Formats: sequence, C-alpha cells, structure tokens
Amino acid sequence: MSVNCTVRRSVAAHFQCDKCGSSLCDDCVIIRETNGYSYGGTNKDYFCPACEMTVRMIGLGNVMEPFWTRLTSIFLYPLQPTPLILTFILSLIGAFFPGNVFVSMAVWIIMMKYAYAALTETAQGALTAPKVTWELINQDVLQVFKQFAVFAVIGVVSGTIFGFSLIAGFIFVIIIVACIPSIIMVLVSSNSILQAINPLLFMPIIKRIGWPYLLMYLFLFFLLAAPAALFSVLPLENMNHTVVGFTSLFCSQLYSIISYHLMGYVLLQYHE
Repeated sequence: MSVNCTVRRSVAAHFQCDKCGSSLCDDCVIIRETNGYSYGGTNKDYFCPACEMTVRMIGLGNVMEPFWTRLTSIFLYPLQPTPLILTFILSLIGAFFPGNVFVSMAVWIIMMKYAYAALTETAQGALTAPKVTWELINQDVLQVFKQFAVFAVIGVVSGTIFGFSLIAGFIFVIIIVACIPSIIMVLVSSNSILQAINPLLFMPIIKRIGWPYLLMYLFLFFLLAAPAALFSVLPLENMNHTVVGFTSLFCSQLYSIISYHLMGYVLLQYHE
C-alpha cells in the first residue's frame, strides 16, 4: 500500500518521522549537509520540518515507480546539464589526443568516477545527476582500478576451474557473467574488492530483486551494444577521424552513465 506525503497528499512519501508520525516526500523533508567522505565530500541527513527529528526511509520499493516504467527518465539522465557538459568536454579532449595514453587514461578515470557517483547517489535516493567537484574526481582514484582487479580475480578463478573441467568452467563463466551487475553494485557501494567477489553479498542482491534483475540485465546488454549498433549504420569511411573518435567516446560515456544510474535506481528500488 502506497504511503503519501502528509503535506503534499498526492505525492508518494519517502521518509517517516517516528516522533510525530509525519510522512514526507523529497521536497518536504529538510536536508542538511555535513562534511564527510561520500562523493562530493558531504553527507546528507534528513529531518522532519515539524519536530526537527531525524527521519527514516520507508519502503521505497513499495511507493516508488518501478525502473521499467521510467526508462525515458533513465535514458534522459545523462542529458542533464552537468553530465552532458562533462561528457562533451571529455569526449572532445579524448578525440583530439587519441594516441596519448595518459590523456585517454585520465578521461576514462574521470568518467568512471562520475559514473560511480551516479550509481551511489541514485542508490541513496538522489535522482538528479551529481555535481562535478574536485573531491568527486580526485578522491580515491584507485577505486576505478578495483573493477579491473575484480575481473582479474574472476579470470584467475575461471582459468583454475577450466583446468579441472571444461564443463564446470563454462558453467562458472555463465553464472558469473550473469552476476556482473550485482558484483559492480557491491563494488561501487562498498569500495571493497573482497566484498565484491563474495557470493554471500552479490547473490542475495539478485535474489532480493528477483525476475526484474533479468529485465535490468537485458537493458544493460542493449546499452552495451548500442554504440556498436550506431556505428554499424554510420558512413565511417566518409567521416573525419576526429569526429569518429568524438562520437565514439561521447556515445560510450553517455551509455556508461545511463547504465550505472540504472543499477543505482534498481538498488534504491529493492534495498532492504
């Protein structure tokens, strides 16, 4: 049963005050920021406007719109001014320095940091794109390389299993590939390689989400394949190399932001 805001009765409530019993939506709750270690360098605390007490989140999965009914908003997420400008600038830099390893690496790190921030803040209930701050870009840069480490561990384990049995190896690969979105969710949320590769953490996420996890997986697969599909119909032979490089980077970065925002929204919808 949906719970609506006490003040704006036609809007779903995301917060509950245990002292006065008020139900509050995002616009009615009081948000106070303090210095912390989250993306952007701040922590957000939520308070009741009537009694100034801390409020708690209430069953978002029961009151918020399912992700498959708001795909338009999810696809439009990176077209907000901040991610759009960031993507344009990074794509432009990458296109003009295609052979520079350091430039390409810097572009990739900044984009992945922003994509991680999009996942994290979406999972915390912020459906607007995060601002670009020095703390967001510079804080814990090694985090983006942990994804490589996770995949390296998976590769080593896969190779070991294949060494014992081809059938067991193929089964393991099929299962682990299906679990990659939940593994990334755990990695970005916990910033821990050990937690990301722990089946006791990423498997319950899949169980909690249920069949919509498969739907999310299909959307992520189509998002991954979309840039390749676009370039298959473009007249690349008649296009300038810089334009091709810019278009490739721009599309791949937009789709990365969409994908991580989608995973963050699914975490928000199905969180315990």
